[in-house]
Amino acid sequence: YEEAMRWVVSPIAEAFNPDLVFVSAGFDAADGDPLGGFSLSPGCFARMTKAMKEVAPEGKLVLALEGGYNVDVTADCV
Repeated sequence: YEEAMRWVVSPIAEAFNPDLVFVSAGFDAADGDPLGGFSLSPGCFARMTKAMKEVAPEGKLVLALEGGYNVDVTADCV
C-alpha cells in the first residue's frame, strides 16, 4: 500500500494539482478487522494520510470515514 502511494497515487495527485483532496477512508484493511483480510497497521494509515496531506493544497483535505468493522481497531487507526 505504501509503495503504491509513493510511486503511483502521490505522483498522479501531484501532477493533477488538485484544489481539494477528498479521501474515502475505509479501515477494513486494518489488522484485526474481521472482514478486510489485510493487515495494515495504524502507522501505515498514518503515513498514507500524511502523503495525502502533502498533495492537498493549503491543508484542504477531507477524510470521510467508511468501512472498518472492529471499533477498537478502527479507533486505533483514526
